[in-house]
Amino acid sequence: MSNKVRSIVVEVAADGAKFKKTMTEVRSNAKSSQQELNALQKSLDLKFDSEKFKRAQKVAQEAIDATATQAEYLRERLKVLEEQGKVDTKDYAKLEAELAQTELKAQQLEEQLKKINNLKLENVSKSVKDFGDKVEGAGKSLAPLSVAAGATVAGLGVIGKSAVSEADNIATLATQYDMTATALQRFNYVALQTDTDAEVLYKAFVKMRAGAAELATGGTSVASTALAKLGLDLQSFDGSEEQFYGIIT
Repeated sequence: MSNKVRSIVVEVAADGAKFKKTMTEVRSNAKSSQQELNALQKSLDLKFDSEKFKRAQKVAQEAIDATATQAEYLRERLKVLEEQGKVDTKDYAKLEAELAQTELKAQQLEEQLKKINNLKLENVSKSVKDFGDKVEGAGKSLAPLSVAAGATVAGLGVIGKSAVSEADNIATLATQYDMTATALQRFNYVALQTDTDAEVLYKAFVKMRAGAAELATGGTSVASTALAKLGLDLQSFDGSEEQFYGIIT
């Protein structure tokens, strides 16, 4: 909390009338945010939507911040009553109980935000599984997205729609980039976890192969110059797949 905001909280807490008026507004806003957040979460539970997900994250964070501010108002007001010797009063006991409830609400909102974030992970996991089922149906396999691996993917983007939209594309792309279907799937999996669109990954394959070819024929480009600096003998590798692994290493 900034010094300016804190000074306002202290000022409001010192004035009984201002405190009551402000708290009425704070409670109303908190209730409204909670209702919207609950509605968004229920909607996302039924069907994931990226725009609603972003809105839910925003509302959840706003609710958490508002709850923290509400708790600060209550703490400051309790201090004022303590200084006035009004600890053994109904007003003090009421505010003390509200502070405990507000602190609990803050914890609950944190948990709610975690659950909302997990909805995106679950949606991505389902997308990977659905795609894996298609690939497996074509006589190939795709490693499932594990919970351990998935835990590192917070905030990851949507799978590229134009790239590898169908299982049959795997074999075609693997041939095109001189790789095995298994290797291509692995690279796609890594791209997914690092929030990289598949199209960007495939452009990297193209640049790597072009750079390696130019390096072999003595050509000069940004790619071949960068590869030369790695000090690798790319011709000693067995195909593009091993070259790509060598460059990564």
